[in-house]
Amino acid sequence: MRAGNGGISQQAECIDIKADDIAALLEFARKEKIDFTVVGSEAPLSAGIVDEFKNYKLKIFGPNKKPRN
Repeated sequence: MRAGNGGISQQAECIDIKADDIAALLEFARKEKIDFTVVGSEAPLSAGIVDEFKNYKLKIFGPNKKPRN
């Protein structure tokens, strides 16, 4: 199965990284100098992607996994 879907493949490059592979997503975002990430599925959110991206000062939209004190 290919990454992404036919609806966006004409407008964007689809990257074959699993949604819950936070390390690979982080590496990709840093390497490609992604300006802003919007998380659209629960798998990366529950895996803590927002917290991890913020640890590296990357701009990301979504709820944190860590509870706020």
